[in-house]
Amino acid sequence: MSTQALTSADPGAIIDHDPEAAPEQSGSAPVTDHTPYGAADPIVWVNLTGRPVARPGRDKRSVCWVVNAHAGDQFDAIPWSRYRDLEVHMVVTEENVSGVPNVLGELKRLVGQDITVHVIHIGDDGRAYDRDTGRRLFTPRTAQEDRVRKGLVSKRTRATVNSAYAAERLEASGYADTGELQDVDAVMDAAPPKPIVHGHLDAGTLDVLTGPANTGKTAVALDLGLSVSTGRAWGPETTTRGRVVYLIGEGGGRAFGVRVEAWLDHHGVSRDEIRPWFKVRDPSAPFQSHAWDLLADALEAYRPDLVIVDTLTTHQPGVDENATSAASESIAKVADIRRRTGAAVLVLHHPGRAGSHGRGSGAWEDSAESVFRLKADDKGTLKMTTAKQRNHDTTGAWDLRLLEVEVRDNGTFPTSVVAVHTVDAEAEDKAAKAAERAARRRASKDDKRAAEAAKDRATVLALVSKATEPVTGAGLEKLARAAGISRSRYERARDALVSADAVTVQSGDRGANIYTLPEASE
Repeated sequence: MSTQALTSADPGAIIDHDPEAAPEQSGSAPVTDHTPYGAADPIVWVNLTGRPVARPGRDKRSVCWVVNAHAGDQFDAIPWSRYRDLEVHMVVTEENVSGVPNVLGELKRLVGQDITVHVIHIGDDGRAYDRDTGRRLFTPRTAQEDRVRKGLVSKRTRATVNSAYAAERLEASGYADTGELQDVDAVMDAAPPKPIVHGHLDAGTLDVLTGPANTGKTAVALDLGLSVSTGRAWGPETTTRGRVVYLIGEGGGRAFGVRVEAWLDHHGVSRDEIRPWFKVRDPSAPFQSHAWDLLADALEAYRPDLVIVDTLTTHQPGVDENATSAASESIAKVADIRRRTGAAVLVLHHPGRAGSHGRGSGAWEDSAESVFRLKADDKGTLKMTTAKQRNHDTTGAWDLRLLEVEVRDNGTFPTSVVAVHTVDAEAEDKAAKAAERAARRRASKDDKRAAEAAKDRATVLALVSKATEPVTGAGLEKLARAAGISRSRYERARDALVSADAVTVQSGDRGANIYTLPEASE
């Protein structure tokens, strides 16, 4: 087993490499496309000493990755294949070197070339030295130093990667900031945004709906979203049909499913009708997470017109809501969605103690084009008002109520609530009453017609029975007309009597029909 001293790799831009996240990079190494992190042909040092380690000073001539710097992973937990085609150095102690020769062949297959092994011993100064060359390789860290180091690396890594990711996305969108000034025509002739709810909510905007807990924010937002996805009017307001994505941060699963079912049943809409137009993510992903970045890609592919975030709190767990810097980072994530999809993003939030603004930092409402408030009065009526409109007037106000709707048996939820505009409810009540009155009128007319028909049949039957000689059809009609029965009523009464065998019809002389009672014809 051979050892090799550090040459050009001796201390470069050091990276504590976490296999589950992009590594931190420092130094001034040239950036190429060789690695996903912008590093130039990094040299990989795998720490299998069982001790947290630090690297000594750096000369910035090359880039190194220190894998397993915290010493928390064993040999079989290292993602060796990830470092294929890179120069890999394995650092072990004299105590654990015995098993290394047995695995070098397999490692060569995984990384595509030989791995250089370094055996260290700890000197009197507490530092690690290469047993064969005497060169210092690592400086062991205390547990406290390791925790501090990992925290700093995590912060710098996140900032670096987020910045690079945003730059890549901006470039991919085709946007090129040349720094040039534009003529006024660029804004005066720009295409207007697509109206989602006409006069109140437009595509590409950030919008906020605040309301206390259990006032019906989800029911109102879902009613809005499903109205847009079906192209139905939202109360008195006109909508433009478009794709909607609902990001469920709380109350998901079947509990959310029965809400959708109740709305569909109440409005007479089928599930198939909304399937291409209405999507959900359950559960949603926090803004500051890799899962959110994957969700952003899915949203860009789907191209929704409206994205509903329910709620803000559940999408930024562990974040200080009062911190403007944290709010700005989340707003930037939402802005990226708006830019990539062109969608309006409606964020549901809880109010602060005063109730006049959303809880926490005011950056959300400051950045929003539209802000709406939702409150419930003592009678259970929901009052939704407009607190801010950047591009429309602030007169928008709506009264709604929550309606209990039965859903199909599921063993848990017998009913769910649907937000209904009082304008719609009043119209439904008026329509129901009008239908009831029409039904009564129809029933009255039907009863009148039935009584009249029975009277006509009795009159025609009496005319046949009183005839002293066989009566022809023409003669019977003449008698009925004299009794005040119209021709059409006479014909219906005659046919009904013949069908019931109450009157017998026979052929007389010259083909005329003769009507008699059954007893007389026998």
